[in-house]
Amino acid sequence: MVVALSAGRLTAAEDLDFPPIIGTYEGGSGYAAQLAVDYPFVYVVAGESGLKILDISNPALPTLVGSLDTVGFAGDVVVLGEHIIVAD
Repeated sequence: MVVALSAGRLTAAEDLDFPPIIGTYEGGSGYAAQLAVDYPFVYVVAGESGLKILDISNPALPTLVGSLDTVGFAGDVVVLGEHIIVAD
């Protein structure tokens, strides 16, 4: 599965040669800067809106399952083992 972030919209596709869009998530406000994938979760940093956590186990319907408001501007995210690291 391919997960992409374009124009602040999360997109999931399964075919790498011809990736039709199979699901999108356009919830909340803020600037979606970066994402990290640890299936079935996608962690999206959204600038002043902090961290958004999406469940993509059903790629046709990505679902917001959590969020964290950070102090500053969340600009990057990585998954390191069981930890989610946000550059804020």
